[in-house]
Amino acid sequence: MSLGKKLIFLKPKKTQVPVRKPEGGFLAEGGEDVERSAYWLRRIKDGDVLQPSDEEVEAIKKARADEKAKQLEQQKKAAKAKPQTDKGE
Repeated sequence: MSLGKKLIFLKPKKTQVPVRKPEGGFLAEGGEDVERSAYWLRRIKDGDVLQPSDEEVEAIKKARADEKAKQLEQQKKAAKAKPQTDKGE
């Protein structure tokens, strides 16, 4: 028996209606992994959140990873292009 916490990916049914997390804050509009609990199972049953299919979850996570990699690459380019100044002047 695994003692690890079971995570499920959920996203709000309506992006304009924020869904509060039990530990504070709100569920990300694009969805996020949360610990499976009675709280989240009630939100699913009430229709406040959706549990996308595995294919949708993988597509969402891949798109996020690609976007993050793109931003990181832009930051690296900006850092290289930034003129070096001598702080001793």
